Amino acid sequence: MRARLAVAEDSAAVAALFALPHARGFVHVPTEEQMRSVLGSVERELWVAERDGEIVGHAMLAPGDWLWELRILVVRYPRQGIGSFVMRHAMQRAFGDGAHRMFLEVVERNAGARALYESFGFTAEGCYRDGYRDDDGSFCDLIPYGILESEYRALESRGPGGRA
Repeated sequence: MRARLAVAEDSAAVAALFALPHARGFVHVPTEEQMRSVLGSVERELWVAERDGEIVGHAMLAPGDWLWELRILVVRYPRQGIGSFVMRHAMQRAFGDGAHRMFLEVVERNAGARALYESFGFTAEGCYRDGYRDDDGSFCDLIPYGILESEYRALESRGPGGRA
């Protein structure tokens, strides 16, 4: 598997990841046109994970001087290590570029994503009550997570992915 910056030709494949049944309840599905407009943004980095020529994962990072946000992480095949691969790449990218802190937000009911983030050292930092509105108009809680560079470095010193 390899990670690379997304290009315009990836728009349809990346947009399709959002519509997969396991992702549908947690993210809004962008159009291919919306994906292309984000690809041209200097405020976002869109990465794809490729395996045997197939796009199997996607991450959107919002870089800053000291604060980086993981805006989106979505995979084609859950529980096959793709999310871990993408997460590891996103963290290496952020902290390798000098981030002091990285954060993300996740829908409370997305237990799989929360477990992934926690396994990489992210800490839940509260709750935004009714902080996410589903496409059907209903609301659900949003959980902010964060990790500091010092925490990331301590985990990385323990081995690949920060796990002993």
